[in-house]
Amino acid sequence: MKKTMQWGTWVFLIILMQACAAGNVGSKKGFSPEGSWTTVIENTPLGTMNGTMNIRPQGDAWVGELMASGYGTFTLRNVRIEERKLKANFNFEGVDLEVDGEFTDDDTLSGMLYAMGDGFPFKGSRVKSE
Repeated sequence: MKKTMQWGTWVFLIILMQACAAGNVGSKKGFSPEGSWTTVIENTPLGTMNGTMNIRPQGDAWVGELMASGYGTFTLRNVRIEERKLKANFNFEGVDLEVDGEFTDDDTLSGMLYAMGDGFPFKGSRVKSE
């Protein structure tokens, strides 16, 4: 009887540990920025700029590109996403720009785009797949 009870206790502990581990994974991965985002950058010297930003995982890192309507596609470099915060940079016509944003919920992004000492507000919305 004692051996059966020990066996049952071990089985219970193993199941409990697996459930806790699964819960931790879920909480870390509950949000994913992967996908396409429509973007609007406001008050730039070129006016309001509309575009699309794509973000995807590549190994243990994030990569992406920004397509600005009428200006082309720019590769995002040094993409860092931690705790719903986005940091990246890209080069636009010889000028390095820094993206500093936050995913305020699963489908909304807002922040600032910095260039040569100036900051320009931007916002984004997740493109929903149908």
